[in-house]
Amino acid sequence: MLPAGAGGVGLAGMQMARALGATTVATAGSPSKRALLRSLGAQHVSGSRDTAYVEDLAVATRGGVHAVLNTLTSPGMVSSAAALLRAGGRFVEIGKRDVTSVARLGQDRPDVHYGFVAMDFMPAAVLGGGYVQLHTSFDA
Repeated sequence: MLPAGAGGVGLAGMQMARALGATTVATAGSPSKRALLRSLGAQHVSGSRDTAYVEDLAVATRGGVHAVLNTLTSPGMVSSAAALLRAGGRFVEIGKRDVTSVARLGQDRPDVHYGFVAMDFMPAAVLGGGYVQLHTSFDA
């Protein structure tokens, strides 16, 4: 799931998920942004102005999602995104401000995996290897 899917990070995440063959699920605030996401291939799209998207997307995905690429900071929105994960799912935090802690997420969802990705803290070899992979995929 890509909260705020019509933003730069959401759009990039959607492209990567689709390249991997994943079903893409996203939220966006306005009807025009939701239409954009659908036109770009998102299979399930819902609003993002409140937490009502959880029920909507749980039904649409028949029980939830396998991964959340999170950029949200509001505690209610973060816990709602985590609630949409299936058991054993992965919550990947890429935000830099008000980052949800592993302990906090573990209180709500001890059955999911939590990861934090910050490119500016990645080892140079890992980051360089990722860029080579990305560049190669552009040539394909």
